[in-house]
Amino acid sequence: SRSCRLSFNYVVFSYVYQTIPGVPNYSNDIVDLPLNTISSALSLICYTGIIVYMSRLRRNVTGGIASKRRQQEYVYAMQFASMAAFYSISWLSFRILPPLVGNSPQLWLFGITTTFVLLNSWSNAFVYLINNAEVS
Repeated sequence: SRSCRLSFNYVVFSYVYQTIPGVPNYSNDIVDLPLNTISSALSLICYTGIIVYMSRLRRNVTGGIASKRRQQEYVYAMQFASMAAFYSISWLSFRILPPLVGNSPQLWLFGITTTFVLLNSWSNAFVYLINNAEVS
């Protein structure tokens, strides 16, 4: 059976799909899953390319100011890559953990997804506070 409604579950402090037998979940099949998958795949491909390119470029750069600038750009790329990683881990845990945990009496396991979502939100704020001189 497929689920078609996303609800906050106060018992496990996490979001869960409410299953309604025989009702297809079009928003998940057409929007949520493809969007999350494409976003994560593109982030992984792009940030891998950026980090590899920048690490190669850093080795070839000489001079104090240019080297310092390349190091700063590399740090920024790593920070934004970590934001993309937290996003991917958040939605993957939302998809993978509930079927793995099932009806386990260990309800705290569902809190892992909530923790990842909170870390994702925190990482976004942290990166913007660190990198944006107007905010700090």
